[in-house]
Amino acid sequence: DIIGNGVAGSQMFRTVANNAMDRRFENSGANILTMYKDMGIVMDIAREYEIPLFLTSHVNEYFRTAWARNKKEDAWAIVKITEELCGVTIERNANKCK
Repeated sequence: DIIGNGVAGSQMFRTVANNAMDRRFENSGANILTMYKDMGIVMDIAREYEIPLFLTSHVNEYFRTAWARNKKEDAWAIVKITEELCGVTIERNANKCK
């Protein structure tokens, strides 16, 4: 109940999760460039005000890497970076990680 009533239960989360599991990484209207640009703005403001953003810096590198690899993909293409680093593939109804 707690997870379902929080962010993980939101329509946005369900849409992103479904797209990632169905391996749909393009043409959703959520291009990675938008997230990469927004993360850059956050990082610039943090630098200006000398605010450390340890985890945000790391996430920004995920978006930078995904954007550099394929500028046409959607924001959740960072899933593919995580898969590569972990040696797994996330798929719908998969019996085991590949």
